[in-house]
Amino acid sequence: MTLVIAAHSLPNEPAGLWFAADSMISRDRPVLCEYRKIYNVVVRVNAPRFRAHQIHAFDNVILEHSIAVAFAGDLTTAHHILNQITDHLGSLIAYQDDEGKPTLSMACSFDSSRARRTHFDPHQYPNYHASTSLLTADFIADVARHAFNLAVQSGRRYKFNEDEIKHLFAQLVIGIQCPSTGTFHLMSLFPLFPAPNYFPDVRMKRIQPGKVVTIGVPSQEAAAQACHDEAQKGGKPLGESLFSHLTALVDGNSIPSIGHPCVLRKLTSNGLELVKTTGLPAGAGDANPNLKGKDHIPVQM
Repeated sequence: MTLVIAAHSLPNEPAGLWFAADSMISRDRPVLCEYRKIYNVVVRVNAPRFRAHQIHAFDNVILEHSIAVAFAGDLTTAHHILNQITDHLGSLIAYQDDEGKPTLSMACSFDSSRARRTHFDPHQYPNYHASTSLLTADFIADVARHAFNLAVQSGRRYKFNEDEIKHLFAQLVIGIQCPSTGTFHLMSLFPLFPAPNYFPDVRMKRIQPGKVVTIGVPSQEAAAQACHDEAQKGGKPLGESLFSHLTALVDGNSIPSIGHPCVLRKLTSNGLELVKTTGLPAGAGDANPNLKGKDHIPVQM
């Protein structure tokens, strides 16, 4: 099980999005710790590279942007979703249509072979740079939702009943700073599998400033929201408050299937930053003397 807590920063704090998560993986009992559950995903816009008067490839990177993705649920499914999102967002194509208007497309829906067969004057093909203005938080979220759908659909073909389909369940929280406006956006994505065919339908919910979202243990959302509200009312740092709330749950064994190390990250205009971690759980370093006495887990967490 996983517990991820995410929220917008408070109005009196530097703008950004907070993410706090545990790092235990359990299957009836704990099997792994130090497992990363909050990821930096690079959004990459590729423009055409010309050879003479033809497009040779779409590998001219004209924009890179970082977003945050956290997951909970079935581990295999979650990583398949994460891989699909990474691939889709890392291969966006800036182009211009037949009328010369800038466009932005996913690689999976773009006819690159047709573009390569078309003759162009590279000097009359400047508008693809304007395509970067089309990269918005909504566009990024829609691509992520599309990739999520593809991932769970690929597993759906092997699942035949309600009990089996539960193994495809995973949830995401995505944090985005809009490249066009600079505003921060927080969304949760989750699949529904309606009977009788259980065909996946991925839904997206926007998390407004002042609201907290939890995934993995949804029953903890009310307590996390109370923690948020108390921090706002008392003028306390929100990230530290959410992190302390999470570590208290772990230390109190309130949810046995979550555990240390806990991680606090913040998505800012500089990307996804590691803010704070806790130490390893008792006994975790017994098999590796290099881990004993460590106060902090590795930065790549």
